[in-house]
Amino acid sequence: CIDDLADRQELDAALAAIERLSAQYPANRYVVASGPRADRRLAGFARYSLAPLDAAEVDAMIARWYGALAGEGAPDVGERVAVLQGHMRASRQLHALAASPLGLALCILAHADGHALRAERGA
Repeated sequence: CIDDLADRQELDAALAAIERLSAQYPANRYVVASGPRADRRLAGFARYSLAPLDAAEVDAMIARWYGALAGEGAPDVGERVAVLQGHMRASRQLHALAASPLGLALCILAHADGHALRAERGA
């Protein structure tokens, strides 16, 4: 993600390099992930935004990912899914993070690995 670049000069250099690469290899397909910091448009690139996930999509993603991570037959998967879904609804911060598929995926992975999320720590 180009948002991780520290300053404007690095960002401009990275965007210029991407433009050169795509011009040199026009038959390839490229995906450049960025947030609002990368306000400069890349020549020849379309810009798309992901819509925030709604509550039903968050619940479905948690259930699917947990099922895939633990195996559908694992004995406590349903309970762990319900716990995480409850945390995502109860915490304003987790709820905001869960609007992004990447943010939600990180929450699911951390929770599945046994790490306490902010809502679970009482903070």
